[in-house]
Amino acid sequence: MPSYNGSCDCGAIQFDADIDQPNGAILCHCDECKIRYGAFCPVFPVPDDKYKITKGKEYLKSWAYKGDSGEPVPCTFCSNCGTNLYRQPKPFAGNKIVIAGTLKEAWNSEELKPTASVYNSKKLHWFTIDNFKNLDQE
Repeated sequence: MPSYNGSCDCGAIQFDADIDQPNGAILCHCDECKIRYGAFCPVFPVPDDKYKITKGKEYLKSWAYKGDSGEPVPCTFCSNCGTNLYRQPKPFAGNKIVIAGTLKEAWNSEELKPTASVYNSKKLHWFTIDNFKNLDQE
């Protein structure tokens, strides 16, 4: 499982994440992702034990929004610059849903690319998901 480095925008928080590439990135079209990131957000599920903060733990802050299930969805961010680092929704218990943009070096590589899409009924009408596995159908 390849390991990648990531950070928040200001660099106060840095981390290493081991990403199981066959799972690939997931494009999330939920309302929260649209509000925070624009049209959608590419994310990676990373097992909790494969995500290690290497610098800046003192800058970690969390808050939660109410998910579709009615359960809170904890979100962790940098208290210095506000960068969202990951979420931990109950359906993905044991994983951090890492915001792909925090993997600055790796995100531009050919290794990490979106392969699936979720919350497709909420996607913006102009975005095409024809080339992505539809996780809503599973």
